[in-house]
Amino acid sequence: EGLAIVGIAMVVKEHYQDPTTDDTNWVVVDLAPVKAMEVPVTLAAMKANPALSNLSLIRQGRLSVCGITVDEFHTILAMGNTVL
Repeated sequence: EGLAIVGIAMVVKEHYQDPTTDDTNWVVVDLAPVKAMEVPVTLAAMKANPALSNLSLIRQGRLSVCGITVDEFHTILAMGNTVL
């Protein structure tokens, strides 16, 4: 429930040590909102779209933020009826 892309964000500060833990394997980045999706793009819809079959969000479970290709980005924008 609620598994969907709902907006676009931009990294505004490079990764740094997560201040909530001393574990050096945990890092965070600062994000800024860019735009909300006009229509949320559900995980089910992404899994059903062959153009997104290599998307790390689909291949590796439990990701909330991931890198994508330009083509994947355009596909997701189109699925969400969103124009930048």
